[in-house]
Amino acid sequence: MKRKYPILFFIMGLLQSMIRYLLIGLIGIVLWIFGLSGIEICKLFSVIVLAGYFLLCVVEQIIMRSVSLEDSDNPELNEFRDIAFGVKNKNENNKSAQQRIVDHVNSIIKAQNGKNDDNENLPNNRIE
Repeated sequence: MKRKYPILFFIMGLLQSMIRYLLIGLIGIVLWIFGLSGIEICKLFSVIVLAGYFLLCVVEQIIMRSVSLEDSDNPELNEFRDIAFGVKNKNENNKSAQQRIVDHVNSIIKAQNGKNDDNENLPNNRIE
């Protein structure tokens, strides 16, 4: 099945990258402010810095997208990617990626709880 990278993931990742590299953006904005006050060379440098800042964030997200969509040797990672970026049946199309991941994790927890019948040996941390 072909995986699809949601545009919302791309936009949120782009915003996260912009926050991560905020110092570069702030330098560009300060240079732009100096450029508006009359220093023409600062205006040129601010455009270069801000364009590089935005380009860096977009390129990082394109790389993250390609890494997220490619197959891995790890079958558990491939299963997670199928759940997050692709759906196995059409009934799950109405669910968000987050809801599909939560449902999958809950099913794994239930399966592990079914295998662990040694719950009597676990400490009881209830406050009574």
